[in-house]
Parts: sequence; C-alpha cells; structure tokens
Amino acid sequence: MKIRRLTPTIQYCNSGRTEERTVTCLFDDISEQYELTKVFVLELRKKLIFSKNDQTFLVND
Repeated sequence: MKIRRLTPTIQYCNSGRTEERTVTCLFDDISEQYELTKVFVLELRKKLIFSKNDQTFLVND
C-alpha cells in the first residue's frame, strides 16, 4: 500500500461544481495498475473514483 499527498481537482458530478484541494490518498497494489481507480481519501474518510490522467476525483453529491 502506498500513501500519496496530491492536489487534484474534485469534481462533484450532480451539481457540476469543481474545487482544488490537497488530500492524502491510500493506493493499493491493484489501483496502481489502472488509469481510473478507486482510492481511499483520508480527509473525507471514503473511497472515491480517481482519474490518473487528469488528476481528478469524481464525487457523487
């Protein structure tokens, strides 16, 4: 398991709102293999979908 500190864009899917925020993420071995994956975000205490290509979290609000 790897811990990384990122400053991604958080995109709220229902409202279309976006924000940049620094978060700490836990990546497991399986999530390292894919471009679109689910990672655990410590500050939000939940798993979110993360796109490695454009550094974006997708959040259902």
